[in-house]
Amino acid sequence: MIDAWLSGIAGHLLKQRQPLLASFKLTRRCNLCCVSCPFWRQPTPDPDYDSVVDTLDQLQRTGARLLILEGGEPFLWRDGEWGLEAVVTAAQERFAFVGVVTNGTLGLDSSADVLWVSLDGLGDSHDQNRGPTFDRILANIAASGHPKLYVNM
Repeated sequence: MIDAWLSGIAGHLLKQRQPLLASFKLTRRCNLCCVSCPFWRQPTPDPDYDSVVDTLDQLQRTGARLLILEGGEPFLWRDGEWGLEAVVTAAQERFAFVGVVTNGTLGLDSSADVLWVSLDGLGDSHDQNRGPTFDRILANIAASGHPKLYVNM
């Protein structure tokens, strides 16, 4: 994490343009079929853990200091025994800040620095796009003990 901050400071002092934020679509798989989302319609195999770590290293080399993991639904990503939490841990070793964007239907257990739960409005307007998930997502939000959980609407 210190390397991420030092890289940012060095880039600023040396007037080198570096990205502050990088995002990584960990998977296109999703447990929903939202009307407005293209990702579940484009199935591709998930990258294996070594490929994920290689991508994290490449993103770190760009100078990015903040990383957002997204999908599809990132909580679905797996490679054998490796799951999203292993990716979060590897990312936290490389970046000063790691966030996860989720649909919130699979629970909200992560050590990511922040979790963003996507909602498409309240009640019926959300359910029209994502299916009848609004109440389950609200229950998962209420049950979560994550200190930095936000709704992205």
